[in-house]
Amino acid sequence: MRKLLIPSLLFCLFVITTKSVLADQRSHIAIGEIVHARISDSLIRFLAETTAESRLSEINGNVITVENAEGDALANVGKTGHFRLENRDGETFVIATQIRSAVYIGLFRNKAYVIAVPIEVHGVRKFILAIIRDRRDEETPVLLGRNFLHGHYLRGINH
Repeated sequence: MRKLLIPSLLFCLFVITTKSVLADQRSHIAIGEIVHARISDSLIRFLAETTAESRLSEINGNVITVENAEGDALANVGKTGHFRLENRDGETFVIATQIRSAVYIGLFRNKAYVIAVPIEVHGVRKFILAIIRDRRDEETPVLLGRNFLHGHYLRGINH
């Protein structure tokens, strides 16, 4: 009985280690890589660029309405906003969620809201903060920043 126990334990340890290494390799994303992302429970796919240069992620979209909106963007923090998100193909969907923060972007200090949203890439699903802003002039409609990549990225640039 003892003769079988040690080889069986070693085999189980080998199988568990191999499976965790393979799963770990699939979940890693290279910085600079362009990937397909799914946002929320939408069936729409978004092209997303991964970067370590941005702390927060960004999604192409705009505000439709904010419930009980006030003039100042900061005054709308904590309220429910309805946002239209759009991919490169012009496919859109609307998400209703709480506004977590407001930021001012660029030279003209355009306001943008920060929301919490689930994003899935390569089977890795994370609930993260993302800035909703116009990214139509950018290479991809989604930018995955350090808050998404934390623990799931490889160092170096993918060419």
